[in-house]
Amino acid sequence: MDNRTVLRGRYLGKLMDLTADSRIKVIYGPTCIGKTVLLRQFRYELVKSGVPDTTIVTVSFDRGYNIAETPEAYLNLLTSACRPGTRYLLVDSAHLSPGYSDVIAAVHRKFESVGIYITVCTNSISHSSDPLWEKEDIAVGIPLYPFTFREYLALRPGDRNAAFSEFMRIGGVPLMYKDLGAEDLSILSQSYAHLVLNMLIMRESKINPTAMGELLFYIIAHTGLPLTMKELIAHSSIVDNRTLEKYLERFTSSGVLYCCDGYQMDRGMKPSAKSVFFSNDIMSGTVFTPRGIQPAPAISLLYNLVYIELRVRGYKPSILIAKGGVVGFCVGEGGDRVIIRVAESVDYDRTTPTFSTYRSSLQRKVLLTLDQPRPDYSRYCQRNIVEFLLDDRL
Repeated sequence: MDNRTVLRGRYLGKLMDLTADSRIKVIYGPTCIGKTVLLRQFRYELVKSGVPDTTIVTVSFDRGYNIAETPEAYLNLLTSACRPGTRYLLVDSAHLSPGYSDVIAAVHRKFESVGIYITVCTNSISHSSDPLWEKEDIAVGIPLYPFTFREYLALRPGDRNAAFSEFMRIGGVPLMYKDLGAEDLSILSQSYAHLVLNMLIMRESKINPTAMGELLFYIIAHTGLPLTMKELIAHSSIVDNRTLEKYLERFTSSGVLYCCDGYQMDRGMKPSAKSVFFSNDIMSGTVFTPRGIQPAPAISLLYNLVYIELRVRGYKPSILIAKGGVVGFCVGEGGDRVIIRVAESVDYDRTTPTFSTYRSSLQRKVLLTLDQPRPDYSRYCQRNIVEFLLDDRL
């Protein structure tokens, strides 16, 4: 086991808990999010738990090795790999061979007693339009996210506040090692971003790369802000809603962007015509614009960071909107709903137009800021963002 990498304990625990589940386990996410490393770590955990190494078979298509050119060849390759006594079949980069979804399902039917775990790149050129992980009768999906701040601290131990500043600048790209310097990490994160964007555009030939790039640049530059369809069209060379919806679906299905549903608090919690987008941490402290790479606004990075953290914890946040701006995230249902607001400081936040809407809400409130909690804001359950990221409590 490479001791330079960080063990992704949350995901390993989930994978180990699923060993009794007979369905196919699909680890999925964008390029370089850490799927291959996680699969290796999972094999290590299986052996550590007492599973004989000889009963675990790994088939790797990573970096293009051993790619089967036809579904038949793919099926034969995996069938022959499942020798007698096999208990686990781990297939890395399963999507690189044609018809992977049907082939993996066929192997699952043929070897019912074998636990099958595969990794799939969601922004791959050959990615299926009918994802295997959405077929809940035969598969269970494990979405992989960038490093959380807690994982980043394991990578870069030291002063929490200094590490947080670096984390905000570099981002949570998991393709990192403990012995890399800050300059190396910065170069690596930028290379990762370009790789993801290039693969995203290459997924289909029937697109307008210029229009797609303009749209993506604009969305990332306005991460965490309410956007309308009309506004998105106005800031790109896209001319119709159908094309816009197609490109947005491409971004969200690939895992590069998340679209958060909006609700108007000042209109009886009705669904909003505005959407709020968050990035799967390809920003790395910056945003891509037609003028080049620019520093990202701190509040955008903070909202993006908290959104990813909530997703990692298993929540599906919606966004609350009032007076044209974001009030905060809403998680939970019914009486357990919590409104989570993010701000750089209390003093600045209380002067914003949406703070009064947040203050008057009857739901339980959490206020996350970069400054330390103040006694006069205890009714909002004010918490320091760094401490929140290191503590699973809401």
